Amino acid sequence: MIQVSRLRIKENGQSLIEIVIALAIGVLLIGGVTTLIGVNLRSSYDTKTVQTASSFAQEIIDQTKSVAESDWHKIYNLTKGSGQRYYISTTTPNIVISNGTELVTSDGKNFSRYFYVENSNRTKCGIGDITSNATTSCDDNFSLAGANDRADDPLTQKITAVVLLNNNEVVRQIQYLIRSGNAVLIQTDWSGGDGQVGPITTVNNKFETLTNIDAASIPGAIKLNLPGGGGGGGNIDPILGYAFNDIIEWIDFRTPGNIMVYNDRLEGYASSSVGYIALNCNSTPIEDICASSDFKVSNDGNGNLTGWAWNDGIGWISFDSASAGSLYPYQVIIDTGTGEFSGWAWNDNIGWISFNCINTSSCGAVSYKVKTDWVNYGITGSLISSIFDTGSIDGVTLNSVIWHGTQPSETNVKFQIASSNNPTGPWSYFGPSGSSVDYYIGSASSSIPLNLRNHNNVRYFRYKIFLDSDSSKTLTPQVNDVIINYSI
Repeated sequence: MIQVSRLRIKENGQSLIEIVIALAIGVLLIGGVTTLIGVNLRSSYDTKTVQTASSFAQEIIDQTKSVAESDWHKIYNLTKGSGQRYYISTTTPNIVISNGTELVTSDGKNFSRYFYVENSNRTKCGIGDITSNATTSCDDNFSLAGANDRADDPLTQKITAVVLLNNNEVVRQIQYLIRSGNAVLIQTDWSGGDGQVGPITTVNNKFETLTNIDAASIPGAIKLNLPGGGGGGGNIDPILGYAFNDIIEWIDFRTPGNIMVYNDRLEGYASSSVGYIALNCNSTPIEDICASSDFKVSNDGNGNLTGWAWNDGIGWISFDSASAGSLYPYQVIIDTGTGEFSGWAWNDNIGWISFNCINTSSCGAVSYKVKTDWVNYGITGSLISSIFDTGSIDGVTLNSVIWHGTQPSETNVKFQIASSNNPTGPWSYFGPSGSSVDYYIGSASSSIPLNLRNHNNVRYFRYKIFLDSDSSKTLTPQVNDVIINYSI
């Protein structure tokens, strides 16, 4: 009996201890759960704060986008740098950008927010990818610019929105704004003639001045005034076109006006008292006789003439001693700067033929020479447009130029651009480097990017177009229209 009672008491004691231990464990578990719930509640609170701050930052970004789209200059003209704080007030009918920070409230918490503006650099001299690296010097030829050629892009602004809580930064959000509004100037006709300075707000068919440009013969196009000599299709000077021989006397290279000097040859025929003198078998007075008699006077491109001409009465005329195998040196040469012939040709029947009076020191008594419009470089013509008024008081940014037309081999079409905020200038015509000695060059129908920094926030602009012929001055580019794109 007694033993049984002890056992029961012992069992009861164990049950009490177990209860105490269980209660202690329960308290610990409840405390842990309570702590965990507290951490979770705290974490949820911080996430909500960040979400609220992010929405406030996004509002700033959206507001600056709206302002930039309506008036780019309100953003671009702000003082740059992280030390300049701005906010956008929408409490008035008009959106106003103010200095300082803005207080905003959500769920009983007071946030402050602001934004600042910075310029943006891009690779490829300002037209490539956005980069945080500093600017560098740039290649004048934009097509050669690469990732290491960095420049400021005035069409892009970096916006940083910052939201604070209790003066502690919660969110920082970055957005790049791009000047997206565009307009174009298109000139498709110049036949109205020169003398119009401007400024004009609507493009017409006039311009200010031109030099060696034909703006009338082809409606809606401009091209070079190519030289033509002797009243025909040649390029011998219409006055200075005579060589001399003591026996047959004057040899006329002007008439019948078909002699052409090319980079590699002469073509056509001269007239004399003994008949025509053919300079090339492909262009004799009769026809092309190269199949039966292959001859010509050649040009090495530097004005040194070689080879043979032919006359039915006196036979072959040699233009250099090497071709004739003569030990006595002679040659006919064209000055590549002036186009004037000098030196001697030889014929076995009539002897020496002089192409310039300086050969015999007789210019004081009898002045003569043969002269051509050919030189070993082409000729250039230019046209200056009227002044175009964009009507933007705060100015536009000129982006690119495009031209349409035709461009034969060796010819060029080049541009320089001038801009100002004053309708009277001054007008400084620049190429991509900001210099008056280089040009924007591109093929027909290709967009030629302009140096934005040279023509940023300007109201007035004009272009100067240059046309270059080939070196023989027989081919000209033709421009049918000029298109200039600009951001408003």
